[in-house]
Amino acid sequence: MGLAAAGRRKHGPVQPALFAGVRGAGIAVGTAVAIGSAPIWAGLLQALFDSHRPSGRWWLGTLVAVAGGVLLVSPVGPSALVSVGHALLCLLAGLAYAAYAMLNKRLVGGPASPLQVSTGVFSIAALLAAPVAWWLVGWPVPGSIAWPVLIYLGVVATGVSYLLFASGQRLISAATAVTLTLAEPVTAFVLATLLVGEAVPALAWPALVFLLTGMHLVLREEVGQARGS
Repeated sequence: MGLAAAGRRKHGPVQPALFAGVRGAGIAVGTAVAIGSAPIWAGLLQALFDSHRPSGRWWLGTLVAVAGGVLLVSPVGPSALVSVGHALLCLLAGLAYAAYAMLNKRLVGGPASPLQVSTGVFSIAALLAAPVAWWLVGWPVPGSIAWPVLIYLGVVATGVSYLLFASGQRLISAATAVTLTLAEPVTAFVLATLLVGEAVPALAWPALVFLLTGMHLVLREEVGQARGS
């Protein structure tokens, strides 16, 4: 479907495994495995390490949403077949993202504000990543287009988006937060269709219905549990 934008993951702990996985599996399949597994990993981690365990209805909504998300970003046919090693790397990326969400939920649940948490987490990540980036590709040439792109990715795509994510985690469980990030393929689908003018396969529409229905079920369950607590 050409939804390459859905394959762009910004999460520091996720990137090495995801990039290695999609290099062999392709953006569409690798992204489908990573984003499809992340909510499931998050539900399992929450069931193991948190007193707020996901309910059966939460699992139903999540699985429906995952099915829609996978269908929305993955190709159909022999090209979807990938090696076990690359699939495992993409699964590892999903697990890393779920673990990040769980830890971030603990941090924003403490005295620190979401702004403080996000600033601390991504400042440390930037300090760790900068020497590696310099060693691998060097610094961007002064005055090149790379600098505006880097600033946008750092400030908007990472800083602002994860500040909103951290703020939302104060109100909902970590597993639900991960499931709701399945809205990313929906955004990519809308942008690819309306702005880029990509052709829409027939399978995309039922996939979109599945994804939105599953997210609706998850939200209803989260709101219901919040009202009952």
